[in-house]
Amino acid sequence: MEDKPKEILELERALGIDHVDDYVFEGNHLISLSIIQQNLIDITPLSKFQNLVKLILNANQISDLSPLNGLSRLNFLDLHSN
Repeated sequence: MEDKPKEILELERALGIDHVDDYVFEGNHLISLSIIQQNLIDITPLSKFQNLVKLILNANQISDLSPLNGLSRLNFLDLHSN
């Protein structure tokens, strides 16, 4: 079993979730992230991932999207069932 990158472990702790469902790095940059059905409310820790292109946050409890405002490379965002 592959160990999770330090950035993912830190993100899970910062968000207070059990696990990230899927992630993709390009070099050292996190470019894709999926967090599904984790009762996630506060997504502020995601704001530091400036290279995110794809973000899937289905079936959570998110109402404030302002932490995503600075993610200028984000071109796919899925928030259904929030």
